[in-house]
Amino acid sequence: MKIVAMVASPHKKMSNTKQLTEEVLAGAAELGAETELIDLCSKNIRFCIGCANCLSKGSCVIKNDDIEELREIMAAADGIIWASPTYFMTVTGQMKTFIDRQLPWGHRPQLHGKVSLGLSVSAGMDEVPTAEYLAGILDHMGSYSCGIVTGIAVNPGIWREKGTTFANARRKGAEMAQAIEGKFTSTPTGVFDNYHKFMRDLIYANRDFMVSDHKYWSEKGWFNFEPQPIVDEEVGVDRNAAIDLMTIPIEQLLLGMPRNFNPKAAEGVEAVIQFELTDVEPKHYHLIIANGECAASTGLHPDPRVTIYTSEKIWREISAGKRDGAMAYVTKLYKVKGDLGFFTSQFSDLFGSGDNNE
Repeated sequence: MKIVAMVASPHKKMSNTKQLTEEVLAGAAELGAETELIDLCSKNIRFCIGCANCLSKGSCVIKNDDIEELREIMAAADGIIWASPTYFMTVTGQMKTFIDRQLPWGHRPQLHGKVSLGLSVSAGMDEVPTAEYLAGILDHMGSYSCGIVTGIAVNPGIWREKGTTFANARRKGAEMAQAIEGKFTSTPTGVFDNYHKFMRDLIYANRDFMVSDHKYWSEKGWFNFEPQPIVDEEVGVDRNAAIDLMTIPIEQLLLGMPRNFNPKAAEGVEAVIQFELTDVEPKHYHLIIANGECAASTGLHPDPRVTIYTSEKIWREISAGKRDGAMAYVTKLYKVKGDLGFFTSQFSDLFGSGDNNE
């Protein structure tokens, strides 16, 4: 029996949130649980860019951080605690960044059969809704919720009603251990039935786009319903309109290119495509193609097969289909160095028409 706590407090030894979390873990340990506390603030967790590759193709385009390691730890655990201080009415920025990267598990719940808990400490305001928010997300992902633990502390180690607070934390830890031993589970709908009905309708209505989501829900048999269209009631149109590639952040546009990658055209292809933006910062992005997959990242790669030098404006227009990519290359609106044969013969096959527009 293993319980892991993910704590997003930027404080180290002085963290009240970590101290209260340790009390929960101690209560579980008394009943035989193996426990681990992970400091999320010491991990490399990059921001979600909202490219939705995880929903359509099942994988995140961001490869060079610690999220996969953290997911593997949660997947191997029997119990999961998410803990954050409440500084300004909700979780810390570090916790929110971590949560946003869990979007795939929000769409494709992975925590069935696991037990969970939300925890927060504040100076006296909003620690309860913050802890409920954390517990709610874990419930959405399929876990059995043991509820929340909260505390009030203004200065390090100075608690309001410390004895009661710590005793409650230890009881909750014991409750988690007992729930794991009792093999408590929750159904896909859990107590947040409306959330799962919404996700069910959303994924079904967008099944041509959310391919991985739809496959997962179909395999689980969760489409036993009469789907409702996801429309804007005021204007009567789909709320999930196409992304406007002329307005989204350039980082999102470039790092989202793996969404349009054609693996059938990538057989035997191994290449790094470097992008150098000539007019904005940050300017360095690259795509790595290998084993029929494509991943995107920021920064300079030491060995690109081709390097594309372009302004933000020109690549946006090509991506949005407002400018012909081949003609823009011929007329030198952007430049390419490296293996020009690869670029002219294979790039358009690998990424549709040579842009980032589906």
